[in-house]
Amino acid sequence: MRTLQERGKDVMGRLRVCECGYHVSHQAATSSGDNQILVSHQGATSACYEQLIVAGNAETKRMESPHRKTDYSQRLPSGWRETLDPIDWQWVGQNLFACKGVLVSDLKTWWHPPHPPGPSRNFPSLGSYFYKRLFLWMPRKMWLFDFKCTSCVRHSLSSKGLYHRVRSVIDIKNRYYLAAEYLECSSCKGMFISYDHRLMEQLTEDYKARFGIFFTRKFACDKAIVSLMRARSLGNSTTALCNNIHELQSEEWMRSVLIYLSDCERHKREKERLKLPTHVYEAPPIFKSTPTPKWFLAIYIRDVWSRL
Repeated sequence: MRTLQERGKDVMGRLRVCECGYHVSHQAATSSGDNQILVSHQGATSACYEQLIVAGNAETKRMESPHRKTDYSQRLPSGWRETLDPIDWQWVGQNLFACKGVLVSDLKTWWHPPHPPGPSRNFPSLGSYFYKRLFLWMPRKMWLFDFKCTSCVRHSLSSKGLYHRVRSVIDIKNRYYLAAEYLECSSCKGMFISYDHRLMEQLTEDYKARFGIFFTRKFACDKAIVSLMRARSLGNSTTALCNNIHELQSEEWMRSVLIYLSDCERHKREKERLKLPTHVYEAPPIFKSTPTPKWFLAIYIRDVWSRL
């Protein structure tokens, strides 16, 4: 049977040295100190083994525990959850909010959702094909613009937080969201929305150029559509524009539906090939029709009135 001293030596009779990188290596000065070095070396090696076992058990538990997906929709204000489409809750809550109702520090005007995935065999998520972008209008909070109260005139308005709902803006090919902030006067306690026309008149031209939206009571319209109505000529009526916008938006919606259903079919075939249970796929969202030609005419009149 090999002695303790022999177990600490290699086949050439040389003393083994711990190469774990954690313990300090000792150099034997005399043969009388070999036993002490071997005992300390074996104790250190045992400690290394124990650390590896503990780390391995922790890694095994981590791999066996189910992955918890964070619900970013809980960060949204209650009013936003009522006015945003459910498919947009997750990406808006993840990108715009640091916690419940608190915006991130690095703010910007345009917020774009993740791009649709390419052709793959993974499970297709409905929201990634029909996301809508968001326009955040907060000139007081982002650029520290000094708004004056329209009643008190002399008192400055302070930021009161987010407006409790978002608005849907009609664009040429799709729609996007408009989010704003509340402003309050400390003197008369008056409340204003950041896109109120009385506040927009206080902005300089460079700030106004960043905001290109016209409002009606129910809908909002992007300035790109209004520009198409300025060239009034034979055949370029609001009815023709309404039909063209409806055609462009329906074509964009059908393209997204085609890509989504194709990925669902690809994923289903892959499941059947591997003889795995199939999933239940969500139905595409319903196409939202454009407003009537009278609404487009009302937007055009507002544009003309604003330029007089």
